[in-house]
Amino acid sequence: ENEKERERERERAHERLEWQAHRMAFVGFAPLNAARGVGCRARAATGRNARAAVGVRMLAKSGGGGGKSESPVAKFTPGSGKAPRASEKLKLEPEEVFFDGKPSWTELIVPALTVLTVIGIIPFISAAARQVWVKYRVTSRRIAVDGGFQGKDHVEIVYRDVDEIRYIRRMGGASADMVIFLKDGAKLELRSVPDFRNVYQFILKQLPADAREKSQPCY
Repeated sequence: ENEKERERERERAHERLEWQAHRMAFVGFAPLNAARGVGCRARAATGRNARAAVGVRMLAKSGGGGGKSESPVAKFTPGSGKAPRASEKLKLEPEEVFFDGKPSWTELIVPALTVLTVIGIIPFISAAARQVWVKYRVTSRRIAVDGGFQGKDHVEIVYRDVDEIRYIRRMGGASADMVIFLKDGAKLELRSVPDFRNVYQFILKQLPADAREKSQPCY
């Protein structure tokens, strides 16, 4: 009888264990652990895929692996003649200097003839000072005059500001006094301009069409 009771207890214990196992499976304990395992594996796979994708992008940017990126970045190649419009700049032509010198020496002739008189001393000194301190410069862009005491005064005009030019010949036409009228009402005087014919023709070519028509023609 004792042995039978022991066997019954063992059977009851075995049944309780089986019942607990079935209960745990029924409430989803085992599937939950399986799902957790699957989720962990899925997250690990996702992380590996993300790291692999980052590695591919870095490899494409660095140009490694012997491959080329499917979406190349447009770059400016020096010497190709193509540059962004924002960086385009207009290039000015080099400035051409046509005349750079002093007034004509012929303005000293008359004062020199009268220097022996008291009246002629002052004009001669004035003309001699002009030879030392005055300087004309005519270029393809501007007309500049240096004058005043020791040549410290500097005046410069550009051709687009010129409204009209008039002149008076001196010493048989070798030189001339020229007056340039500006659009703002000011004027610039150049006395005893040497080689006047060539200098004046060059200046006329640089003037705007309306200023050229209003200016005195070159004879």
